[in-house]
Amino acid sequence: MNPKKVNWMFFSTLLFEVFVIILVVLISRYVSIGIIQSLAINQIILLVPVIAFLLITKTRITELIPFKRMKISSMLMCVVFTFLCMPAIIATNAFSMIFVENAVSELNGALVGLPFFQIIIMVGVVAPICEEFCFRGVIYHGYRKSGRVIASILLSSFLFGLTHLNFNQMSYAILVGIFCAVLVECTGTIFSAILFHMTVNCSSTILSFADEEAMMMTAEQTRAEIEAATNMGYKEAMVLMGVVYSLIAIVTVSIGICVLFLIAKNEKRLEHIKAAWTIRKWNKEKKLWSAPLVIAVVMCLVFMTYSALIPLMT
Repeated sequence: MNPKKVNWMFFSTLLFEVFVIILVVLISRYVSIGIIQSLAINQIILLVPVIAFLLITKTRITELIPFKRMKISSMLMCVVFTFLCMPAIIATNAFSMIFVENAVSELNGALVGLPFFQIIIMVGVVAPICEEFCFRGVIYHGYRKSGRVIASILLSSFLFGLTHLNFNQMSYAILVGIFCAVLVECTGTIFSAILFHMTVNCSSTILSFADEEAMMMTAEQTRAEIEAATNMGYKEAMVLMGVVYSLIAIVTVSIGICVLFLIAKNEKRLEHIKAAWTIRKWNKEKKLWSAPLVIAVVMCLVFMTYSALIPLMT
């Protein structure tokens, strides 16, 4: 699996997603599809093209994706690192909501009344495993073979954001992707990225279910609630929230970087990190982009822009 094949795989994933969406729309006329089924379909859309490409290219998963045990102390530090990154994720989400709606709030309304156990399994366990396998596993390490570490981290994280197909989730999903890829480099295993992603999803799901009344609010009701609580306009409140959490993030992410070095030292990866980030980061002999990737990115951005403009036109 090389960058060119990864790009074709991403393009194929997009085409497969279009096919599945059309199929689901047709089936939904006759059979009701619930939110749990929809979440499962989202993961199938990711997994099927990736597994198909692995089989077609005869790529052994263990040769491409690093799987190894982590020390318990490293796992605990990964959880600490995750919570230290939370303010940065919240700040990014707040700034994005100045321009677009909160996409997750619409999903939360559909989750009301569903068993918490089912949601935590799908959102907090299944989704992180599938998404990390595809993005920090196959896609990132496919690009990683070029030797361009930083470019591979940024591009794979950008594609991870794109697959959410809305600008709100895309903004902080890119940040999550970067944090997860850096963790993989520091630990030498994809399990660290899965742990980070699980911690983020589980904590946000638990917080959402803790306030069921807020989950039932529409976007307009949420806006009104924020304006009443802050005594200022919605956009001004989001700017203030973004600024406050950004200041907090400067401190917490700085501490998080120190935790990353402790994790790398604990997993005996310090020399690897130095080699990967100093010697190979300037290698530009192999380009990561190609025509299929450009077409796929443009298709996603056009769809997302159109979706964002629809509320403004109605």
